[in-house]
Amino acid sequence: MRSKTLLSILFLLSFISCTHSVHIVNVGDFKPYQKNTAGRKIEAKAEQWVFLGFTLETDYVNEARKELLSKCEKGTIQGPVTRISTSHGFFSWTNKAYIQALCVERS
Repeated sequence: MRSKTLLSILFLLSFISCTHSVHIVNVGDFKPYQKNTAGRKIEAKAEQWVFLGFTLETDYVNEARKELLSKCEKGTIQGPVTRISTSHGFFSWTNKAYIQALCVERS
């Protein structure tokens, strides 16, 4: 009976997030220099789920980059801001990539 209770508790704890951590924030450049009203704001997100250090999704940052590029096919991406963070859980964590930029249409 105790082992079933312990397993149930461990199972429930595995879905509870414990902490959140921001690791890297990169800020890109505006070349040529543009006002932030010169274009439209675009963003992309991607995640990687890791359990006990194992994962099958290793290109989540590239997926976010591809999504961002697809939102500005007829323009130039200016001033990208990239944030890499982690949400920790019980025996698992989720790595997150969030990219925000300005899409300036070509004339």
